[in-house]
Amino acid sequence: MRFLPFICKSALRNRRRFVLTVFSVAVSLFMFSTLMTVLTELERENPSEVAHLRLVVRRATSLADPLPESYGPKLAAVPGVRAVHPMNWFGGLYIDERNFFANFATDPKTLFVLYPENVTPPAERDAWQRDRTGALVGQTLAEMFGWKRGDRVTLLGTIYPVDLEFTIRGIYTNELDDRAFFFHREYLEEALGRPGRVGTFWLLAERPDQVPHIAETVDAMRSSELVLRREINATVFPAREFASRTSRGDHFLENVLQDAKIFLIGDERDLDRLAEKRRPQSAQAQRAGAKKAARARRPLSRR
Repeated sequence: MRFLPFICKSALRNRRRFVLTVFSVAVSLFMFSTLMTVLTELERENPSEVAHLRLVVRRATSLADPLPESYGPKLAAVPGVRAVHPMNWFGGLYIDERNFFANFATDPKTLFVLYPENVTPPAERDAWQRDRTGALVGQTLAEMFGWKRGDRVTLLGTIYPVDLEFTIRGIYTNELDDRAFFFHREYLEEALGRPGRVGTFWLLAERPDQVPHIAETVDAMRSSELVLRREINATVFPAREFASRTSRGDHFLENVLQDAKIFLIGDERDLDRLAEKRRPQSAQAQRAGAKKAARARRPLSRR
């Protein structure tokens, strides 16, 4: 007895059952493969030693709504922030719509500070940083289009109304992804007439325990602007500087402590408690403390 004709005949005896069985098995395999892929990507760790120290700052409304360039120094003043890296998604096309890849306008001075996993020879890195119209491309992307160092490449603007021409100065490698195209943000700003807008700011924290504090501080800075309905120039004091300036009777901090305030984190009591810890004791309080200490040292008399 041949089994194959028997199996085919039995499977096709009820075609509806056969179709539903095949469909259910196909859906099950698809769901299993999708979930396993998602879990694998979520659990895969970034090989970079600073991946857990990076934060991104953007508009809460949309990535299409950029931030003012003036936010950069404010973010750099937040305690615990080691570096600030501005980045704009250019969204350019190479020749036509079929050749789409990630391309970013960045700051060449801080790119390798935020992304040390992008490895490139020092000579190529220096050449790219010196050339305002230079480009840094991933090795996979360069192999895809046959690009070499010194080639000239033009990206057609889609989001921005400019077409930019570049000279490839360096090729980098990355264990996770090396299919991106980086160029000078200054070049884009000049082509657009210097609008001073940044898509995202990437922050690098000094220590992992400072990441939640940095995120809370940045959110509070933005919330204060929403309350006042205008851009503000925030001044952030680290704990040591606050202690030093308060102990010296700094005029600015004294005015802040006395004037009306809008609290985004904590309340008046928290500020008073912090200020009392930092203020030096007054002369009267010091004399009272000295008298109390003297009484404590005096021997008790016996009756």
